[in-house]
Amino acid sequence: MLHRWRRLRRQKNLPRFLVAQLLRKTGLSRQLLIERSNYRMWFFPTAISAACWVDPEARRGDEIFLEHYLRHGDVVIDVGANVGTFALAAAALVGETGKVFAFEPHPRVHEYLSKNIVLNGFRHVTALNYAVGNQDQMVTISDIAADDDQNHVGSAAGYAVRCVRLDDVLADAPPIALLKIDTEGYERFVMEGASDLLQRTEGVLWEASEPMFRRYGYAVEDIISLLQSQGLTTTFESHGGRIEPATMQNIQASHHMNLVTVRDESAARLERLAGYQTPSDQSTGGGVIHGV
Repeated sequence: MLHRWRRLRRQKNLPRFLVAQLLRKTGLSRQLLIERSNYRMWFFPTAISAACWVDPEARRGDEIFLEHYLRHGDVVIDVGANVGTFALAAAALVGETGKVFAFEPHPRVHEYLSKNIVLNGFRHVTALNYAVGNQDQMVTISDIAADDDQNHVGSAAGYAVRCVRLDDVLADAPPIALLKIDTEGYERFVMEGASDLLQRTEGVLWEASEPMFRRYGYAVEDIISLLQSQGLTTTFESHGGRIEPATMQNIQASHHMNLVTVRDESAARLERLAGYQTPSDQSTGGGVIHGV
């Protein structure tokens, strides 16, 4: 009950939020289209769809980041794609000469993702109904109807789905411009199953959440070390299209934070981001997580 009250208090447009919840419950939302900056999506009965209908600026930060980072013809991997806001925005930017692989394990949400891809005519987007981890095995994905953007691997109840390794599924994929991972704490295992792929990846956008990581028995330092072992050495905080040097103190103090980790030779991409400064320009000096 307290969680719901806090959620209501966070709403900038409470009347529209309440209407969105009614539309979700009645199924009437399925008749509505949501226009984004460079793609469209159905208002499916999901948390992210509702958020984008209530607030046109929802998820806009991801779109701004992609607009600066991606180039025509790039290859992007989206692990934890949900209904596709990130994958669709990326697909519009990389064009038909590029490629987007979107992984969504929840069967119902994957169906919505697939329909959004068809809606936009994006033939260069491949939707895969798999969980992603460090083993090829069957796992359980939770089924949280109200907050389906928080579904996670390892729940006691939910759907049995196949979990795959990126190294196996995308062994023949070309060099990766960006690997995005948002798996509610399962990020480490996704990366452990992608050791070969990471060696040909320029940048990783990942969600850091110590509470979620603790669910699986590890800490943010473990991911930082794993990425550094693959040559991805410089980490920044991503804020609505701007990036700032990341410090371990800030990461550990935050409930969740979007981080970008890149190779030093990928600095040209980072310079495309609004507000970007090289580590040497920062007054904090060693504050940026770089080769630590």
